[in-house]
Amino acid sequence: MKRIKIKVSTLNQNIINFLELSNLETISETRLINRFQTMYAKDINIMSRKLHWLYTKNNIEYDEIKNQLLICFW
Repeated sequence: MKRIKIKVSTLNQNIINFLELSNLETISETRLINRFQTMYAKDINIMSRKLHWLYTKNNIEYDEIKNQLLICFW
């Protein structure tokens, strides 16, 4: 499976600042997702738990909510 590299210079400046990518020339898709998840893991977990507590009444697993949040980013 071939890794797809993304040129950082082609990304929106807001995304570059948000993910602190200014020191990189290229980044793989997987590394981009992992970087986002690492930087914002605490916020993602808090948001997932709040959504789970507020809306699901235990019908949806917490991990499924977290995965959906990550898919929205990707």
